[in-house]
Amino acid sequence: MAIMGAGHQALPQVSAVLKVRPIKHVKVWSRTPENRAAFVEMIRKAYPDLKVTDCATTADACKDAQVITTFTRANVPFVMSDMVAKGTHINAGGAIIPTNAEIDPAIFPRCAVVACDNLPQVQKGSKELMDFVASGKGKWETIYPLNQVVHKKMTRPKDADLTIYKFMGYGLADLASAVEIYKRALAKGVGKNYPHPQRSHPKLL
Repeated sequence: MAIMGAGHQALPQVSAVLKVRPIKHVKVWSRTPENRAAFVEMIRKAYPDLKVTDCATTADACKDAQVITTFTRANVPFVMSDMVAKGTHINAGGAIIPTNAEIDPAIFPRCAVVACDNLPQVQKGSKELMDFVASGKGKWETIYPLNQVVHKKMTRPKDADLTIYKFMGYGLADLASAVEIYKRALAKGVGKNYPHPQRSHPKLL
């Protein structure tokens, strides 16, 4: 797989893919060489059995990658269509405001499935998908929220060129994560209990 970006979200994104795919090689790209090198070492420490490669260019990172995950603040696309081989799946997690973009517009028409985490969110915040629909090459009706993908038991078509999942992040997912973390902490007896905050009456001076 290729991971584009070396910020605080990068390692969890790699970990998530490793949970569901038999990944043996992770290729890392970031604009800043120092950040890139540090993240390569972080992955190696977390997953000693993985092959990890520091890539100076996005083209090198994308080459032969079956999964590409992006998580940057780029405002100009850097994952270009001619870099991405048939059969690749893309997780596009950056560019969550209408001024930013990571993915080449030419990629979206190649996708047999375009999915997202929250359709109203991408309709307001994803420049990439808004431009895709505005171009006439895509329709909101065929961009599937993740809940529909699960409900309809959608799978990747066998002859798919590409597939893409655009995720913006939303509060319900954070809340669900917090509840699960809390349950596990209680079960393991770790952490520290704090009293539930109480509402206080305002004091008039």
